[in-house]
Amino acid sequence: MLSALALAASLGAALGALLLALQAVLTPLLPEAVRRSYEAASIPSPWEGFLASISAGDNEEVLFRLGLVTLFVFLGARLLRQGDRPTTGVVWTAMVLATLLFGAVHLPHAALGGGLPASLKAFVLLGNGLGGLVFSWLYWKRGLLAAVTAHFAVDLVLHAIAPNISSI
Repeated sequence: MLSALALAASLGAALGALLLALQAVLTPLLPEAVRRSYEAASIPSPWEGFLASISAGDNEEVLFRLGLVTLFVFLGARLLRQGDRPTTGVVWTAMVLATLLFGAVHLPHAALGGGLPASLKAFVLLGNGLGGLVFSWLYWKRGLLAAVTAHFAVDLVLHAIAPNISSI
């Protein structure tokens, strides 16, 4: 169990660092108005970032991995008459579907009306898609606690550590 959590925390921290690098590379490609509003956003305190990391890790993993991945695997196995032994294809399809929904809920509400540039939509979906696939894989191979741990580590890097280091 400890090795699974160590793996999850390591993957989460590495993914957080990768997402910061992607953000640095892709942010200049966003429209000027989007970049200005992004730069003007308030930086959370370390405690706010820490608490948000706990909340997102717990709530989103229970909903998307335990809930949706499990549901999609169950439905896929039933539809394809695979019983209690779903194929790898069914599992990966379930993980991708849950990941697409995970990415979509992270889009700002303006995206629903088409009010966001495609570059911002792609930026949000790419970043959350990478996380969603890693969390789904960890959930399937190592359990819910591993997915929660990885999600917490990613969010800790993105929302508690990095913003407060850069503001020093």
